[in-house]
Amino acid sequence: MPARPRDAILERIFTSGQRRLYRQLHRFSRERVAPRLAEMHEKQEIPAEVIARLKRRRLFAIGIPERYGGSGGGLVSSAIRAEALGYGSGAVALFVGVSSGLTAKTILALGTEGQKQRWVRQLAGGTIGTFQLTEPEAGSDANAIRTTATLSGRRTTRRITLSGNKIFVTNGALGKFGVVFARVRDPQKPERFLHTAFIVPDTAKHIGRAHEGKMGLWASHTSTFTYQDVPLSFEHLLGGKRGIGMGLRGALGALAGGRVDIAATALGMLTRALDVTVAHYKEELARGSLEREEKEAREIKIGEMKILAEAVRRKVYTVAAEYAPDKEFAAKASSVKVFATRALNEGIRLGMEAVGRKAYDETHPLSILNRDAKVFEIFEGTNEVNRAVVARHLLS
Repeated sequence: MPARPRDAILERIFTSGQRRLYRQLHRFSRERVAPRLAEMHEKQEIPAEVIARLKRRRLFAIGIPERYGGSGGGLVSSAIRAEALGYGSGAVALFVGVSSGLTAKTILALGTEGQKQRWVRQLAGGTIGTFQLTEPEAGSDANAIRTTATLSGRRTTRRITLSGNKIFVTNGALGKFGVVFARVRDPQKPERFLHTAFIVPDTAKHIGRAHEGKMGLWASHTSTFTYQDVPLSFEHLLGGKRGIGMGLRGALGALAGGRVDIAATALGMLTRALDVTVAHYKEELARGSLEREEKEAREIKIGEMKILAEAVRRKVYTVAAEYAPDKEFAAKASSVKVFATRALNEGIRLGMEAVGRKAYDETHPLSILNRDAKVFEIFEGTNEVNRAVVARHLLS
C-alpha cells in the first residue's frame, strides 16, 4: 500500500475535529449537493430538501461561538464549510455563508450581549439572515449610502424610522430578518451623518423585487428592498447608543472574514471544475479518441488547473488561520479573495478548453460554473477595490 502523502494543511492548520469536519462536509457535498447542480440552475432555487439537510447537519452553526449557539471553529472551520459547499454549488455556499457569516459576524462585532444572544442564536440554529449594505448609488463605496434612519424621543422610548433602498441582497426572499446599514444624523454636527447598523425583522414585507435576473448563480435568491418610514424600536439599533456611527466599522470587519469565505468557495468550485475536466479526459483516453498532440495539450491545461487549485488552497487556509480583527488581516483577506477568484475564472476557462464543445452545453457543470464564477470577482468588494485595500495597507 503506498504511503499517504503529507498534507501540511491537514497536519499543521486543522485540528483533529476540523480534519473530521473536512472529510464529512466534502462527502456530504459530493453526494447530496453536487449531483443537483444542474437541477438548481434550471429551477433557480435551492431545493427544500437540501436546505433541510443543511439545517439538520447544523452547518449554519459552524464558525459561530458556542456561547451563542454555534459549534465554534472560527474562520478555519467556516472556510472548510465554504470550500465543501462551493464544490457542490456556489449558490448553496453563499446561502449558508451570508447568513451565518456576514450577518452573524456583524451582530457579533457591533451588538450588545442581549442582541447577540437573541439574533446570533437564531442564525446558528438555521434562521436565514441577510446583509444589506449595497444601494443603487452606493456600490463599492459604502460611505455613499443614502438609506436614512431618523431617531426621535428619549432613550427609553426612542423610536427609529428607516427609509431607503437596498439592492443585490443575497437570500433576500428567504431571509427572516436583516442587518441593514443606514446613516443617522449626528446630533452634535447636524450636517454630518454617522453610519449605523440596524436589525430589521420581517424583511420579507419590504421586498421590492424578490428575484433579480442574473447571468449566473441562478439558484441564489438576490432581491431588492424598499423601506418607507419603517418603524423600529431602540433595541433594533445594533450596539445601542454606542453603536451609532459604528456601522461601517462592523461592515468592513464582517467583509474581511467574508472575503476569506468567498475565496474558499472559489476553491471548492475550482476543484469541481478540475474533477470534471479530469473525468472527461479519462473517458476520452478510454475511448482512444485522442491523438498524441491533443493528449499533451489537454494535460498541460489540467496541470495548470491543478497548480492553481493547490496555490489557492494553501493561501486560503493560511490566511484563515491568521485571523485577527485588524487592518493587516483585512489586507490579507482582500489579497486571497482576488487571488482565488481570478484563479477560479482562469481555471474554468482552461477546463472548458480542455473539454471542448460539450462544456458549452448550458447544463454541463463547467458551463454552469463558468456563469457562476464571473460575479465572484465583483461582490464582497470588487477585485479592484480589494487591490486598493492591499495597496493602501502596504503604502501606509
